[in-house]
Amino acid sequence: MRFFNMQISALDKLTSHGLRITLKPPRYPEFHYEPGQFVIIETTIKGEVHQRAYSLSSSPITDRALQLMVKRIPDGVVSNHLHKHMKVGEYLRISEPCGLFGQPLKRDPDKIFCYAAGSGITPLWSLIKTMLVNQPCCEVYLLYGNRREQDIIFQHEIALYERTYRKRFKVKHTLSQPDSKSWFQIFSAQPPWQGARGRITHQAISNWITPDAADSEHFICGPDGMINTTERALHSAGVSGDKIHIERFGSTWSSAGSDQPVSLIIETAGQRQTLTARGNQTLLDALSQHGISIPHSCRSGSCGACIAQVTEGVVTMNHHDALSKAEIDAGLVLTCQARAQSPSISLRVARQPSSEQKGTQDMPKQKSFKPN
Repeated sequence: MRFFNMQISALDKLTSHGLRITLKPPRYPEFHYEPGQFVIIETTIKGEVHQRAYSLSSSPITDRALQLMVKRIPDGVVSNHLHKHMKVGEYLRISEPCGLFGQPLKRDPDKIFCYAAGSGITPLWSLIKTMLVNQPCCEVYLLYGNRREQDIIFQHEIALYERTYRKRFKVKHTLSQPDSKSWFQIFSAQPPWQGARGRITHQAISNWITPDAADSEHFICGPDGMINTTERALHSAGVSGDKIHIERFGSTWSSAGSDQPVSLIIETAGQRQTLTARGNQTLLDALSQHGISIPHSCRSGSCGACIAQVTEGVVTMNHHDALSKAEIDAGLVLTCQARAQSPSISLRVARQPSSEQKGTQDMPKQKSFKPN
């Protein structure tokens, strides 16, 4: 995976927890991205190198500069560092673009539905802008949930696009805590919220989608609970799985597998070695424990940076959003999620470049991601 140094041209606090970082247009001719993709930020904090993945909100069709959103997580090492210490003019080290979230747009759909909660709007905003500008016949529907009105990311931009493309862009905001106001709002003349109230529920989705929803593409991004609710509602409405596209920001998962020892046969760059692991360990943790480093970022099964191939044995994965069914059938796994279900596992992994090579040499082509 290649990394690039790009200069920060603007820092905008869009909400109390959301920072938009704008980077100068890439000067690297080989840097290309597609709507809905993300990059991995690499930064050194107190002498330790950290990597986190963040979605691009910019569109390659509508924006010259790169823009990405960083949501501040209370205990997030990297997100807090970026919020507190980044300055305009400094350089940010980012990876080549990763992810396949926007791939279905290549089918030229006539209608897409987008469902977002909180900072989940980030990759969806890239998709939405691209489709409205680049596909004049495409209708776009956005259902966007937040706690309060001041938490709505891209609120003014969304409203502008809604006015500009009013015949093709339909937006519904819903707030779970609309009456919770900041001190500024309490003492200002801002009118009370007049829009929808509540979370994104099964009923809200059923009321929002149109009768031809089963023939449309559906894009979902947000926390696990919202994603699961939306996915179930769409299935109930007759939408098939291949029409539902999901991007997760972090995931919860339970430990699977027994505590019995497992034999791991690792093939790296043509060399083989045998290790011992535990069945309740992820393959990524087992490799790390034995000093084998492979690319990884999200540890939630969303990015695909830690992809490897199981050539013998059986594993189970809690989440595998970064892989297609065909890839899973071919033995590809996400090592951050995969746990052994057989006494022996043979695994083929990509070679991690050395520190001298890092950033200048490409890894074998992988899918890649989200953050902290």
